[in-house]
Amino acid sequence: MAKDARHHAHTVCRAVAKSRKKTRAAATADLWSMSDEDVEATLLEAEKLRAQADALALRLVAEADRRHAGERAGATDTASWWAHRTRQERRVAKGRARLAESLNRHEPTSAALVEGAISIDHARVITSCVDRLPEDLEDPTVPARAEQHLLDEAAHLDPKTLAVLAKHVLTVVAPEVGEARDARALEREEREARANAWLTMCPDGKGSVRGKFSIPELHAAMLHKTLLAYAAPKHQAATRTEDPDAAEEIERRPSPERMGDAFCELLERLPTDTLPRLGGLNATVVVTLDHESLGGGLAPGGARRRRRHLCRHRQTPRMRSRTHPGRPWHQV
Repeated sequence: MAKDARHHAHTVCRAVAKSRKKTRAAATADLWSMSDEDVEATLLEAEKLRAQADALALRLVAEADRRHAGERAGATDTASWWAHRTRQERRVAKGRARLAESLNRHEPTSAALVEGAISIDHARVITSCVDRLPEDLEDPTVPARAEQHLLDEAAHLDPKTLAVLAKHVLTVVAPEVGEARDARALEREEREARANAWLTMCPDGKGSVRGKFSIPELHAAMLHKTLLAYAAPKHQAATRTEDPDAAEEIERRPSPERMGDAFCELLERLPTDTLPRLGGLNATVVVTLDHESLGGGLAPGGARRRRRHLCRHRQTPRMRSRTHPGRPWHQV
């Protein structure tokens, strides 16, 4: 705890000690007598107070690092010493120490944090974005204009949304540079997404197969749109059942189940005549089985389902009488 008993204590020491004492008194005071307007206004002011306290802590850790406080205490660096003394996670402390060092190069962002106009998360987004800008920009004022633009947007955006905007800040402050850079970045992302596409499938031992995949956004949108067409309740009610009472049950099926059924139907409807052929050979396979096997034994509707699969793949099922094997094959 900072001490302010001595008259020669530093201004910062006295300010921190008095602020802690007053904050402790406010935190333990009765709040029932406050009006609704006072509660709402004070809550907003408390958030600004938090930002100002963070700004002071970052300035202090930067100063402690300049004085090699960690080395004097036997730690590997100042951030590790700070994490140990304040019981922070080391990665969090190191991140805050890096932000403190970065704020020394970004005076407008540091000033906004000191005023409580932005949060520490806003400051991290802004400094990271400006530090990532290309170093070979022809206009030396671009980094400053980008930083000011992000500070203006931080007044009404949360840090996550601000980070999305920060990715395209060059398009706003320097369109001639940003548009070309975004186009190259988009092409690179699409190329890497296609090169890194993967799919895995693993049987679960219960008649189903579980899978995962990663595909580019374009192909994912194409797949999603196609599945939505197959998963439409009216389509499934018209093609999946002849029982009118089952239409209402299809309407109530959860979306994941409808999408899974739609994926199966999509695979069944893939045109086999356009699939790659190994060596260019268009082979014909003849499978001989009796009607009971074709029907699937005890599975209701098995014969109709198997015939549908065969017809969709342009394979015509034909049957021959068991009692008169000499009779010609007839289509079913």
